[in-house]
Amino acid sequence: MSDDQSYLSTLDDIAGPEGQPMSRSERLYEAVDSRLPYIMIAPVFLMVIGLILYPAVWAFKLSLYETQIVNLDDQTFVGLQHYVDILTDPFFYKIMKNSAVFVGASVIGQVAIGTALAILLDRSWLGDRIARFFRASYILPWATTAVIVGYSWTFMLNPRVGLVNEFLRFLGWANPPAWINSLEWAMAGVVIMNIWRGTPFSLIFQTSGLQSIQETLYEAANVGGASTLQTVRHVTLPLLRPFILMNLILVTLFTFNVFGMILVMTGGGPLNATNVLALYMYEMAFDLGNFGKASALAVLLFGFNVLTVAFYLKAFGGIKQAV
Repeated sequence: MSDDQSYLSTLDDIAGPEGQPMSRSERLYEAVDSRLPYIMIAPVFLMVIGLILYPAVWAFKLSLYETQIVNLDDQTFVGLQHYVDILTDPFFYKIMKNSAVFVGASVIGQVAIGTALAILLDRSWLGDRIARFFRASYILPWATTAVIVGYSWTFMLNPRVGLVNEFLRFLGWANPPAWINSLEWAMAGVVIMNIWRGTPFSLIFQTSGLQSIQETLYEAANVGGASTLQTVRHVTLPLLRPFILMNLILVTLFTFNVFGMILVMTGGGPLNATNVLALYMYEMAFDLGNFGKASALAVLLFGFNVLTVAFYLKAFGGIKQAV
C-alpha cells in the first residue's frame, strides 16, 4: 500500500458519515462501543475471581500447613501430607461412597421431577391460573432454610409418630422403615428430604427454558399428528438440552455442598451412614479443629466439582453440541 493510500485509509477511519472528521466524543463513543462486551463481562469475571478462584487458591495454600483452630498463627508446613493422609484413609472412601449415592440420587430425582412438573404445568390442562398457583406454592420448600427443613423432616420421618410412616401404615405397610434410625434406610430418608427441597429450583429453571420454545413448533407437531409424548420427546426435550445441562451442573454443585440439613437431621449417622464429604469437611474443621486437613478436603471437593462439570459437558457432546 502506498503512502497516499495509507493516509486516505486513516482519514476514512476517523471520518464521520459524510467524510467529516469525527469529534472527540464520537471517537470516545466508538472506543467504548468496541470494548463494551469486555466492560460488561468484567464484573462477572471479577466476581468469579473473588468468590471462587481466590478462595480455592487460599484453601490450597492452607492445606499445605498444619493449622489448628486453637492457634491459627502457629502453622507448620507439611506439604502434601494432608492429601496423603486423606487418600490413604479407608474412612475417606466410605465418605466418598456416601457422597456419590447422595449426590447421584438427589440430582436425578430433582432434575427429573422438576423437568416433568415444568412440562406438565407448561402444557397444563389445569388452566393458567392453577398452573401459576402450583408454581408459586411449590417454590416454598426451596425458600425454606436448611435448618427448618432438617428439623421438619426429622419429625416427619420419625418411625413412631412421623407423618410419612403414618401414611405408609394407612396404605397397608404394617412395619414401615425406621428411616433415619436405620443403617439401611437413613440415606434414603436424607435423599428424599433433599429432593423435596431442591426440586422447586429445577421446576423454575426448566420453566424458564420452556418459555423460550416457540408455540409454532407445538402447533406444527399437532398438525403433523404427533401425540403428547411424541411432542415432548421430539420437540420439548431436545430444545431443553442447554437448560437440562446447566440444571444438572448447578444442582450437582449445590448438592455436593449440602451439609446443614444432614447435620440437623442425622449428624451423619447412624454410624456415619449419611456422612458426606461436605459434612466431613465441616467436622474436620470445627469439631476436630484441623483447618489444614479440612482445607485439603475442600480442595478435593473443588476438584470433584470440576471433574463432574467436565463429565456433563462430555456426555452432552461438548458446549457447542449442548447449546
